[in-house]
Amino acid sequence: MLKHVSVLVAEDQTFIALDLALAVEDAGGKVVGPAASCAEALSLLANGTVAAAILDFNLVDGVSSPLVEALVSLDVPFIVH
Repeated sequence: MLKHVSVLVAEDQTFIALDLALAVEDAGGKVVGPAASCAEALSLLANGTVAAAILDFNLVDGVSSPLVEALVSLDVPFIVH
């Protein structure tokens, strides 16, 4: 389905992050992360190509608003769960 599309996973709860990563892989995508913090996710975003993202709104270093703003500026589609 995803045909090796890179999907950023930003989630601070380990089991949820692993579940999301496995779902992306099972769908044929390539996982970027998972990132537990907004800062880590922004670093991953800056260092690679991301075609989509799955975000938790509350990460260990606060809300993911800066990440949302970066994704919007790059025209990267995302969902917040």
